[in-house]
This record gives sequence, structure tokens and C-alpha cells, in this order.
Amino acid sequence: MVTTMDVFPPLIGKGAVDSSRMVSTLQLSGGRGTGLHDITGLLKKYGCGPEDVISIARHEQGKPGSYEVGFSGLTALTRFLREGGDGLSYRTRNFSFVNLGSQNVTLRLHWLPGYIKDDVVRQMCSRFGEVVSVEREKTKCDVFDVETGVRLVKMVLSVDDIKCLPHVLSFRCGAKALVSVPGRPPLCLKCMSVGHMRRDCGADTGAKRVFAAPAPPTLSEGNAWQRRDAPPPDQEAVPAADVTVVAASAEEAAPVLEPLAEGPPESPDTEESTPPPMTAVRPARGEKRHADVDDEVMDSFNSKIPLIASFLV
Repeated sequence: MVTTMDVFPPLIGKGAVDSSRMVSTLQLSGGRGTGLHDITGLLKKYGCGPEDVISIARHEQGKPGSYEVGFSGLTALTRFLREGGDGLSYRTRNFSFVNLGSQNVTLRLHWLPGYIKDDVVRQMCSRFGEVVSVEREKTKCDVFDVETGVRLVKMVLSVDDIKCLPHVLSFRCGAKALVSVPGRPPLCLKCMSVGHMRRDCGADTGAKRVFAAPAPPTLSEGNAWQRRDAPPPDQEAVPAADVTVVAASAEEAAPVLEPLAEGPPESPDTEESTPPPMTAVRPARGEKRHADVDDEVMDSFNSKIPLIASFLV
């Protein structure tokens, strides 16, 4: 009984791939729900007959609704693409295609310093295929037309060659260059796995928790909330554990603060002892102290005494 699955080498390279058959194979994708009758209708629409097609196979590892169509040769494949023009469509479906043979691919090389010569980049990429040109990507930044640091390397590669391209190029001096290819699964620079990018990585980031400061209380309407020592209307009053002493000046506050620093005062037995200071309470808005009211009444009465005396005379 077999309990383990053997792992075979990848299906790439000259030992596993028939290049003459691969260059005349086209991968057609019509989206989810595409059937075999859609592929055959597309082929007949653009002039393909029974002698031009030798295989139609479902491609499970590609996009949804993908089929690999093997043509009898490059002549039949070229005629089909020429008849299709810029877009392939059948009924309500639009098809995209990928030529599994040699095709023009533009590589993007990141992290290379600007002072590295283009000849070095050409020589480096020629190990993976035919290099057509090496250019420097530019962008418009305000009034400056500057380079972005990305090298655009146009190459003639097959699907097999693209699979052999590394994601990161390392140099003996310690420098590295990131290689991105259109249509190829990206490399995550956090977990170094293929298939997603850094922003979509689910690896533990160890980010610090962010604590939001509580919002300051807002003044509500009503006289009760106008006093500093009164609780808000939606809360119950909680007795304070410590007594706050409010002094008019530093001289008055010093005798009170000094015993607190040394310790609790001894219980006095003489007549010279003074009672503990009382907590100063700020009157509510619109209210007056009783002493102020009495002073106003006395002032009003004293001002009327001369008038009363004049009537008596």
C-alpha cells in the first residue's frame, strides 16, 4: 500500500518539453463557464479547419475556462491570430490568449543603482534568453523628468523560459535585484513565498497595539454640571477620598501643605489650636454667597437712613 506521494522533477527543460510542439500551442481563456463548443466555434469563426488543429485540451491550472489548442504548425497558428486581429470573440465571450512558444516579454529589474551600466544588465539577463533591449524607466515628478531606478529588459522568452526566471538575483558583492514578470505570480518580500504580495501576507507582523486616548468630557446643560465638584447628570456622585484645600495665596497654602509633608498633626489639647480648614466650594452660576446677599441688604438699608431721618425732622 502506497502511503506517500513521489515528488517528480518540474516539467520544464529540454528533457521534458517538446519545443516544436510547444511553439505551435495557444492557450485560450474565455472566462468561467467556457465550454468546448465555444472553443470550436471560435476556431471556425477565424478560418480554422480540421487540418489546422490537432488537439484541444482543458487547462485546469490556468485561468477559469482555459483550453490549450495545438495547431498543426506555426503557419496555422499565425493565420488564426492574423484573422482574429486585436481581439478574439465568439458570441458574447471575449477570449484572451497566450502563445506558449517564443514571445516578447518585458522584465522589470528593481533595486539596481543608477550608476550600474546597462551592458552589465544585458550580460546578466542573456543567461535566461535573448535580450532585445535594455531601457531605463522614467517618470514625470513635478518639473523633473527623472529615472525611477527600474530597468526595462525586453526579451524573447517562452513559457518554459519564464518559469526558469528567478525572482531575486544575488551578486557576490551582496547586492540584490528583484525581477518582476507580467502575468507571473509575485514574490512576498515578508515571508519569501510565491503567490501573494507583502500587503496581502498573513504572517505575524508583531505590530504594536495602538491605544486610543479617551475623548474629553463635554459640558452638558444644567446648573448641576456647572460646578466643578458636581458629577455629570448621567453619573452618580462619588464621595472624594481626599480633601482638596483651595488657598487664596501661597502664604495661606504653606501652613496647610507643610504638615502634610511631615505627617499627620498631633491632636491639640490647648485653646490655641485652630480647626481644620474647610473645603472651598465655588458657587454655581447665577447664585451668590449668603454673605454677599447680606452685605447688599445692609448697604441698601444704610443708604436709606438719611432719607428717613429727613422725614422725621
